[in-house]
Amino acid sequence: MILTVTLDRFHFAQFSSRMIDELTAKVSKLAGTFLNKERQMQRQKPFDPFFWPLGPVDQYVGKRLRNLRNQCGHSVAHCAGVLGLSRDQFYQIEQGERHLQPGELIRISSFFYVEPMYFFDGFKSENEPAGNHATEPFHRTAIH
Repeated sequence: MILTVTLDRFHFAQFSSRMIDELTAKVSKLAGTFLNKERQMQRQKPFDPFFWPLGPVDQYVGKRLRNLRNQCGHSVAHCAGVLGLSRDQFYQIEQGERHLQPGELIRISSFFYVEPMYFFDGFKSENEPAGNHATEPFHRTAIH
């Protein structure tokens, strides 16, 4: 069997059955290699801080947030509603089960009249000594 493939008006290629079988085997092998590499890349998480596993800083920030909320006498539902989060999202942040995103940190600190660094003050990582950041409330219009 001969397969004739027209490439353009002046060029064509003829392939025998044996050549087609060899070409099919090579293409299948290449496709399999490509698919395996693609699967490996999908398994590897991209470098993105929101894909990092939860750690002690998330628990510390959540604890500071929960203490601040309790001091102000607000419920989880009230804070979540004002900040544009679901009740579950806010609760997960308080429990250290969800990363606090930068925009959320700004809204939360504005709502409670504290600087964003308030939530990290006193946290001591394994590699660094605790920072001495200002924890005094700053004067700013809150989101209510």
